[in-house]
Amino acid sequence: MNSIAQSPKKVVPKRRSLLALALARPVVASALLLGLVLALLCGLAFWVTRDYVPFEEMGLPMPREFLLTPADVPQGWEQDFALYLRRYPSVFLPGVRVESYVSFKSERAQGSVSHTVGARAAPGYTARSFEEEVAFRGSLYDALPAWPPLVDWGYVSPHADQYALWIVERGEPPDAKLVVMAIAQYEYYVSQLWLEGDPQLVTPEDVQQLIAAADAKFAHLAERMGK
Repeated sequence: MNSIAQSPKKVVPKRRSLLALALARPVVASALLLGLVLALLCGLAFWVTRDYVPFEEMGLPMPREFLLTPADVPQGWEQDFALYLRRYPSVFLPGVRVESYVSFKSERAQGSVSHTVGARAAPGYTARSFEEEVAFRGSLYDALPAWPPLVDWGYVSPHADQYALWIVERGEPPDAKLVVMAIAQYEYYVSQLWLEGDPQLVTPEDVQQLIAAADAKFAHLAERMGK
C-alpha cells in the first residue's frame, strides 16, 4: 500500500491580547495602569484649567480686586458682608470659570446686594458671556415696570465695553420688590451687580451710589494692564 507522505502543518502562534499579556507579565500590567492613570490626570488637568486665566503671566488683576467693599456701599448696608473666591462654574455668570463674589445686606432697607466679577482668557468669551446673561435677564425684567424714582435716570457707563441695566419693580404692592441688575463687560472681565429691596425703604441715592461704585472699580483697568 502506497502511503502518501504528508508535510507537517505549520504551527501559527496565537496572537495574545494586550490584556492577556498584561496578566501574564505583572511588569507590563503595572506600566499600562500607570500610563492610564497619567492620561486620565492629564485630561482632568486640561479640563479644569482650559479656561483658567493666567493673571500673573498676562499682567491682569485678579477678579476679587474689582469687588465692592464696605467703603463703597451706603451707610447701614454692610450688615452681612462675605467674600470668597471660586474657580469652578457658577450659577451667576454663564461660561465664566474664574469668579469672585461678595454679598451684603441692609436691615434698614430690607434689601440685599451681590456683586460678582468673572474673567475669561479672551475678550471674545467675556463678550459672549455678557450677551448670554443680558438675554437671560432681559427675559425676566424687560416686561416689568420701571421703578418710578429712577425711571428717567439713564446711566451710561464710561468704562465698560458693553453695559446693561435694569431698575424695575417686581410683584404687586404691598409685596412689590425693587430689583436692580447691572451687567457689564470690561475686556477680560464680566461684572454683575444685583440688588433687591423694599421700594419704599431703598432710596434712589443708595441705588445710584451702588451702580456707580461697581462701575468705577474698572475705571483704571487699562492703566493697570499697561495699556
